[in-house]
Formats: sequence, structure tokens, C-alpha cells
Amino acid sequence: MKKVISMLLLWAIAMSMFAQSVEEDISRHRLEFMGGLTSCDTWQLDFSYHYMVCPYVGIGASLGGWKQYYANGSPSGYTHTDKYWIISDDDDEIFSVYLRPSILLISPTLFKIRDTEWSVMAEPGFMMNVPYSRVGIDIFNRDLPVAVGHPDRVSCHTGRWYAFDCRAGIYMKVEELGFGIGYMFSDLDVYGMRRNMVYEGHRFDEFYPRRKYVHGAFLSLSYSF
Repeated sequence: MKKVISMLLLWAIAMSMFAQSVEEDISRHRLEFMGGLTSCDTWQLDFSYHYMVCPYVGIGASLGGWKQYYANGSPSGYTHTDKYWIISDDDDEIFSVYLRPSILLISPTLFKIRDTEWSVMAEPGFMMNVPYSRVGIDIFNRDLPVAVGHPDRVSCHTGRWYAFDCRAGIYMKVEELGFGIGYMFSDLDVYGMRRNMVYEGHRFDEFYPRRKYVHGAFLSLSYSF
């Protein structure tokens, strides 16, 4: 991942030097809305702004969130008094808000079809999730609820809250509007802020799958002005 980001940064420098040799009026501001689905059973939405230092390189950030639509693993067990406990249903699927500084790289136009200009793009970034998580614990005694609705709480502020990621794909521009579709890759650990949680001697990490690289697909809509 770090090698890929380094290569993209070198490409950004080369594109900036190339752009400086070509006089061209450009739209300096770019707003974008992005939605994606990943291999970790999450959806992801964000809104971004980039300042275009040249036609091919922009610097900016995204504000967004991701959420699981399917939870793969639910911590549970028995208390020292033989009562059964499990994470509350409302907290089973993980959600986080993030801030993502990034560099936007767009190639020179590869070809045109009528009024549309086609290019390729890449956007390496650094995702910073909320470094805190809190879950409720429902407790049962012989299948009868003991603490449901007013459950125990477990919280944690230690864990891997950040990730490096990159989006790459095809970019189509029609005047001020742009459309993107492509592939996204990340080393995000969706369970990062829960692995260190402990309840009744059980560490939550034993219930969650091992961290894997995240793959996915995205669609984006942008406006330049």
C-alpha cells in the first residue's frame, strides 16, 4: 500500500510539472459525492472537496461514514453467575464516521466521445475513524431477559482507528459534471475499535474474524466550478 501511494505521489508531481508548461483555464474547486460497497459487508458514503492545483492534481478531504449491513461474529458468553450475555442487536453491526484527507489524480484526456471526455483517476487517502466505541450488553437468565433495554455498557478508546486506502477507476466529464466508477482498496479493520473490549473475562477479539484487506467498488458524482 505504501509503495502504491509513493508511486501515485511521484505521478502527481510529474503531472503538476507538465501542467505548468501548458496554459489552461481550469475549474479550481471540485465537489464530489461517493458511494461504495466493500468485501467486509459494509456500505460507505462520503462528501468531498478538492482544490485543483492544476488540471490533473487536487488536494482535499472527505467527510463520511461506513456501516456494516451484515455482522460476522457476535461476542457472547456466560457471566460468573451463569447468566448468558450477548451484544445488543442495535450494536451488533458496526458504524463509524471518518475524515479522509486525500490527493486526487486525474490523467489527461485519453479520448473524447462527442461532449464527453474520458480519463483515468486515482485517489490515495488516509481514513481517520472515530477513536472510540461503545456497545450495550444484553443479559438473560434461562432465556428470560434480565437487562435488555437498560443493558450493561462496554467502551473502548484503544484500537486501530485509521487506515490507508486508494480509489482508482474511470472518470468521465461532461462540462462541469463528472462521473466516476472503479475499484477501492483499504487496510481498514472494521473491528479495530472493538478487539480490545473485554466483558466477564472474554476479549471480543476471539469472536471476530482476523483483519483482512478490504476490496470494493464505488460510484461517484462530481461538480467542478
